[in-house]
Amino acid sequence: MKKSAILWLSLFLGLFAPAGGAALARDAPGGKPASAKPRGTMTWVRTFGSPELDLGHSVRQTSDGGYALSGYTFQSSRQRPDLWVLKLDAQGSKAWERTFENAVHGNEEYLVSPGPDGALWVLAPKDIGAGPLSRVIVRVIKLEASGRVAWDREFAEHSVAGFSLLATPDGGGLVGGYGSHGGRQVPWLMKLDGEGKPVWEKFLESAGGVETVTALLSLPDRHTAVATSASWKKGLRLVKIDAAGNAAWSKAYRSGNDTERVRSLSLTSDGGFLLAGEAGSTQFDGFILKLDAQGGRMWDRLIPGAGSGAYAQPARDGGILAVRRQENAKTQKVDIFLAKFDRNGNPAWAKVLGEGGASYLVFALVVLAGGTGPLPKRNLDLLVVKTDADGQVEKPGLVKPLPRLPRYEENLFKP
Repeated sequence: MKKSAILWLSLFLGLFAPAGGAALARDAPGGKPASAKPRGTMTWVRTFGSPELDLGHSVRQTSDGGYALSGYTFQSSRQRPDLWVLKLDAQGSKAWERTFENAVHGNEEYLVSPGPDGALWVLAPKDIGAGPLSRVIVRVIKLEASGRVAWDREFAEHSVAGFSLLATPDGGGLVGGYGSHGGRQVPWLMKLDGEGKPVWEKFLESAGGVETVTALLSLPDRHTAVATSASWKKGLRLVKIDAAGNAAWSKAYRSGNDTERVRSLSLTSDGGFLLAGEAGSTQFDGFILKLDAQGGRMWDRLIPGAGSGAYAQPARDGGILAVRRQENAKTQKVDIFLAKFDRNGNPAWAKVLGEGGASYLVFALVVLAGGTGPLPKRNLDLLVVKTDADGQVEKPGLVKPLPRLPRYEENLFKP
């Protein structure tokens, strides 16, 4: 019997501005509708999955008003995961889904990025080889709007690893990660054309440590914003590059923690940038960092408490919504925490999403991801929730407001 643990992907579309942003393919496990409001209403709830383990890592809104999701599905008979891609319509009903073999178990970089032509670009780390010769390579798949595979390409260089993906307005794509260059692990970018063929590769300057590209964003002036994350107290960077990969400017931000990682990068209505992620040494707090159009720091907020990194997105009213996983060491309970801020970083409200038991945050951008119930190694389903403008859903008890606002620390990052 399927256990009660569920993986969450919650879409706060009333709060957010529109998002920016040789394969063996076969039909994936079937989706099954959960409790859902009738078509045309503001909120809905859906579940998708197989009898075993199904995890989601990336969700983006598509140009037709629907949603693209990527993650992996694991079948014990095969003893390895498969890449899993789903396309939903605006009501959360499944349009199609596909799986691809040789995915990497436990890898979080299963990313999807919708292209301007309705196609989906998917970053799919792939396991090749066996035993001591096994390694993970960069793999990018392009799916047509119908779900048919347009192409599937592998980039088997030993010296690079992919951690971010962006379908670009010119019909091509951009892969970011890190590569070995000059004896160091430095930020790496690869531009692909519409057929998946490399146009150029760049290694960005690095301040040291292991620095990797963890978020990418297309800009209205045909440039791209590149967020990097580094270890060993080297901080974060935001780099603006042109179409050829040349840097227009680069800004660094340090919190003094051993590690900082950018999980999401968005453009705000004032032309500035919104970064969110995690910072810490042994315990990781969530953070939000607001920058102006030239990368100058405007304000930041630390969301304290053990848990995962935060994800943030601008709201239609100019405010900001952030989500993260938070753990309670005393009760061993893990909540999915969401909060609204105004454009100046002042808190508006804070809520908890879940149905009791544990919750596990996996990935969020326009969405929130996690799980409820006891968290086993198997038997997880994917649950997608669309809320109204206040972060609420009709299902009773699913979202609960906190009795008082948390205390958020300020001035975490220094230029």
